[in-house]
Amino acid sequence: MPPFKSPVIVINVALLFAAASAAPLNVVMIGVDGCHPDWVTEAHTPNLVRLANQGIMGHMTPVFPTLTFPSQFSIVTGLYPDHHGIVANEFYDPKEHASWTYRNDNLAAEPRWWSGVPIWAVAKTQGLPTAVANWPTSRVQFQGTFPDHFVETFTPKYSAEQAARDTLRWIDQMREEKPDKPFLALMYIDEVDRVGHRPGPKSNEMAAVLERIDGVIGEVVQALEKRSLMDTTAILVVSDHGMTQLSDQRRAELGDLVDMALIERHFEYVSMVQIWPKDGCLEDVYRQLKAKQTDSTFRVYLKQDLPDRLRYKVNRRIAPIVVMSAPGFSILVPGVLKKWGGSVNEYGAHGYDNAYPEMTSLFIARIPGSKRAWMSNSHTDRQARLMPFDSVHVHNLLARLLGVAPAQPNDGTSALIDQVL
Repeated sequence: MPPFKSPVIVINVALLFAAASAAPLNVVMIGVDGCHPDWVTEAHTPNLVRLANQGIMGHMTPVFPTLTFPSQFSIVTGLYPDHHGIVANEFYDPKEHASWTYRNDNLAAEPRWWSGVPIWAVAKTQGLPTAVANWPTSRVQFQGTFPDHFVETFTPKYSAEQAARDTLRWIDQMREEKPDKPFLALMYIDEVDRVGHRPGPKSNEMAAVLERIDGVIGEVVQALEKRSLMDTTAILVVSDHGMTQLSDQRRAELGDLVDMALIERHFEYVSMVQIWPKDGCLEDVYRQLKAKQTDSTFRVYLKQDLPDRLRYKVNRRIAPIVVMSAPGFSILVPGVLKKWGGSVNEYGAHGYDNAYPEMTSLFIARIPGSKRAWMSNSHTDRQARLMPFDSVHVHNLLARLLGVAPAQPNDGTSALIDQVL
């Protein structure tokens, strides 16, 4: 699927904020990490299908790289990674002379690493109550503030069921604290991504976890119905990327492609490798990799030569050399294959080019008074097709629904608002 291309512009806040005659809505957004939109119709997910039938479902193009932290932060800020600075799940900053990784919770939460303003900080600074259940970056202080309610430590052990319980409890508290204000609640679920990585997206376990997560989302919807909130609440379900299955027949080890002695540091692997060569070694590293690239395995780029459509070549944290794997091909750094038991057959991965269909993100929105559209005309003759769009446009839609001015600057436009509202 070709990426949806949008120009870099400073959006007209007046047009986005001029809202509409409709009153602001509460917003509940559920992020299902690693969920491809096709899985909703392939698995048993009656609650997600019900939300889609009552509203809108479509293909959303994630940002590149299609990794969790860059993509999740782009959804909530409306910025491409080139602009918000989280250019991968792990990276090096030459100005700071330091590396960042989401695995170090204290380091990851330092505000100096993050640019942009997420939707919960936008809403809170404009007087709205906010709650964020384990969404990546929610433990970072933006504009001197945290969400009113949040999980202080990002943890994969935080279950979907716990996220649902906390979210509903916080919704009740926010309604008591500011009964005259719309509320914003974000809830993050990572179990689909975990199963997608192992045993993989085509496993029986994937079907089982999708059914379970669908049940949790159904419980949240039922709780909102019980509280008589469905007519005043927009419910969105989004994902940050898809997933593809790996194979031992399509893999290579980085040490077989380039002399590792020429490399100072490298980050990420499988789908994308960022390489910082040692001083004076850039041309040699690039030449060695270039000699072994093919369309079916990987492509190597100097930073400045990365395709413009990726919006990924300006930030200082992007490495001088970027290796992009073909979909399903894996490049393994030293030690990984042994760690994985000598085989990648039971693993899935993401981080690939966002133009690949396997990387497509999920978007479902049930918005009172909005248009209805499905991702394919085959589902019903009454519904119009929702055209693919970039995930950076979600921020402006959320701001519009809440009745607040969006963050400035941001890379989003009214592209999604025009389709949905």
